[in-house]
Amino acid sequence: MDSHFSSKTEFPDKTLRSAVFLEGSSPSMRAVEAVIRELALGDVPVLLLAEDGAGKRTIARRIHESSCLSKEEFRIVGSSTLTPDSFEKGDELFRPGTIFLEEIADLSPICQMKMLEMLPKVDENGNRRMQSRLICGSVRDLEAEVKSGRFREDLYYRISGVCLRLPPLRQRKEDIADLMSHFLAKYAEDFHRPIPVLSTDTQQLFHDYAWPGNIRELEDAAKAIVALGDEAIAMGGLRAMLLKSERTVGGQRVSLKQAARAASREAEKELILKVLTRTRWNRRRGAIVADQLHGAAVQVETDWWLRNGAQLPGECMKRRFIFVMAMSLSLMPVSAGGLDTAKGQQDGKTASSAASSSKATTQPREPLSIAGPDYVIGADDALHISVWKEPDLTNTLPVRPDGKISMPLLNDVQAAGLTPMQLADSLTEKLKKYLADPRVTVVVTQMNSQRVYVLGEVLHSGAIPLLPNMTVLQALATAGFTQFANTKNIYVLRITNGKQQKMPFNYKQAMKGDTVAQNISLKPGDTIVVP
Repeated sequence: MDSHFSSKTEFPDKTLRSAVFLEGSSPSMRAVEAVIRELALGDVPVLLLAEDGAGKRTIARRIHESSCLSKEEFRIVGSSTLTPDSFEKGDELFRPGTIFLEEIADLSPICQMKMLEMLPKVDENGNRRMQSRLICGSVRDLEAEVKSGRFREDLYYRISGVCLRLPPLRQRKEDIADLMSHFLAKYAEDFHRPIPVLSTDTQQLFHDYAWPGNIRELEDAAKAIVALGDEAIAMGGLRAMLLKSERTVGGQRVSLKQAARAASREAEKELILKVLTRTRWNRRRGAIVADQLHGAAVQVETDWWLRNGAQLPGECMKRRFIFVMAMSLSLMPVSAGGLDTAKGQQDGKTASSAASSSKATTQPREPLSIAGPDYVIGADDALHISVWKEPDLTNTLPVRPDGKISMPLLNDVQAAGLTPMQLADSLTEKLKKYLADPRVTVVVTQMNSQRVYVLGEVLHSGAIPLLPNMTVLQALATAGFTQFANTKNIYVLRITNGKQQKMPFNYKQAMKGDTVAQNISLKPGDTIVVP
């Protein structure tokens, strides 16, 4: 196999074996299955559009298995892993069988151009001469990507002979019960455990939940139930996590570790309440009883891990220590009439400090900056302003056309013309009038002020967002050429100190590597002219 197609590019076979297609009972999936049966009769390129976790891999494999190529190889390739060199040997990439390119929108502009050159054109009889069946998938709307200039229009039409939009799980609730039964049986076999029988309440929760993570999130929930071995314990954590996930934008996957921790927290809360009831809310006695009960539980857990060959030195003791400390804190005297009033007040301060620290450490992470430290902010950019411990002042703001941003307390603040660090220093000084020790961070999340322009014989003329270190060749790959383009006499116009410079660029020689010096890094305001 060619070095361009290592295991980093293609997904392992175990990914394919886990993708089992289940016929759905929902109207939306029955319509999808009817389209699959039609697609199996030919080799037209297919574009699958769906939310993350909605089953694009499974549908792609189903199309392959239903076609005349079912005896050939089915491969999944991540588009983000492909490089221009990957397309040099087309026979290796598009070898006999079916290839599923995941997240086709992640292809770089140069790779889009290379792929377009490789795809066979339709001959006069309407036939395509190609060894493999091409199926592409994306979570993004490629039509919107085409309009924004991030994806080539000609490539879009070549890969979307049929565009199939898969419904999210929330639009096919009739299939949830069958999918859950399948996943419970699958992981019961993997973990050598009996298949759980879900209660009516759990089934209703799964039916009513919106499943923002789609089938993948449902599978993870089933895995957690089987792995924990007790529906009541598992659902104690899963219920809170699922409802929390439903309130977040885009949803989040339920990992087995998170579910186990959440279930553990719910079980410990229940134990605390039982102990307090047993000791008639005598907090000191409750702490002693809880320590004894949890110590016995930890011993049972330790014995189980040892019987199953696991080595977790100190883990059980660590969990016991954390639990006893949490129990002790929850049982501290809080009223002036309790025992050791002064000590209780001091412990209350400690607990308050710990809670404050925990709150600070669980604040949402700041978004990553897409700009360097020397980037100069301009109009239409988007900035994330974070003020430590001040959530009301933390927000993502646009830079207005006049170069200013609007913030509470400060009203209008000049942002254009400053670097992120300079703006952070400016906001810090201004906030000192209202806050004791303000700490401000500025992150550039969108660079809309930096653009270059491509004009002439191109498919997509106009403004193009200037990405970091974008070159002339990359900009041209985004714009594309018409059949009348004179690619030998392209030139770049740049204004420096009020004077216009004209820099030549020979596309054909640059593609051969003969004129590397001409492939300059673009600057804001540069104009590429294709005669």
